[in-house]
Amino acid sequence: MHRTEDGERRRGRGAGTHTALQADARTAGQPGTRTAVQADADTAAQTGAHAAERADTRAARRRALRRLAAGGAAASAAVLLAGCGLVGVRTAEEAGGPLRISTQPTQGPAPEVTEPTGPDVEGLVQTRLNLGSTCPARVSLYVPDDWHGTTSGSSYYAQPLDAGFESAGVNVYCSEAFGSSPSEGVNSARSYQFSDETTEVLAERTAQVGEGYSWAYQALLGEEEIMHQGAPTMTVGAVVDYPISGKVYDVRIAYTFAADDAQAFEYATAALSHLEVEGGAVAAPEWHTDDAGAGDAADAGDAGTADAGDG
Repeated sequence: MHRTEDGERRRGRGAGTHTALQADARTAGQPGTRTAVQADADTAAQTGAHAAERADTRAARRRALRRLAAGGAAASAAVLLAGCGLVGVRTAEEAGGPLRISTQPTQGPAPEVTEPTGPDVEGLVQTRLNLGSTCPARVSLYVPDDWHGTTSGSSYYAQPLDAGFESAGVNVYCSEAFGSSPSEGVNSARSYQFSDETTEVLAERTAQVGEGYSWAYQALLGEEEIMHQGAPTMTVGAVVDYPISGKVYDVRIAYTFAADDAQAFEYATAALSHLEVEGGAVAAPEWHTDDAGAGDAADAGDAGTADAGDG
């Protein structure tokens, strides 16, 4: 009797367990129902997705930091290239957009560019001289349009077509300088340009010309000067020493004319006021006009006196 009851209890427990397993199996087959194994699998998948998302976020941050660092370097380079100019930096609004840098060449508005103008004297034409292989200095000089010019080696000479030997003219000569520097060469020229003690320098000016140095002058020549024409003679000229390719070259320009030739004086002073060597303008002095055209002024004064006496 006891064995029968124990057997029935064991069979009941077995039947209950079998029934629960069948229920789990049926439940697992129904849509929308997850088993414990499936739940664990889903949890693991979600954890992996979160980890991948965090890794992507960290990578995106590293990329952003690299872009900012590169942008800072580019901005620094732009500042160095722009000098004192203004630099504007802007990033694109979209994610991962490129860094944009804009520069302005100057602080404030750019200076107005003016074209160089020639002398305000009619009858002068610009002449660009080629003084040969021994003198690479580029010289730009204004010469009267009715003068005839010739080049020989490293020298140039021009005078009126119908002129004699003792007439107005301009001479240009170039050679290697004696001084080791432009200023030394020019100062030496000032000491030895004239040999007659009676020569009077009426106006002069020294100045920087690009990398070179210049001396522009106006003088009334003494009778012993080689360029004296046998009558009161004036010269307007310049000495320019300029370094080119490791050497210093000495360029000398001189207009010579009769002291009473007012037109030649106007031509010469206008030409020297617009003289250029190696693209640099040679600074001219304030020209002395009291002795220019003195002969014409004296003749006019005599005529005026005679007219007054007749009256």
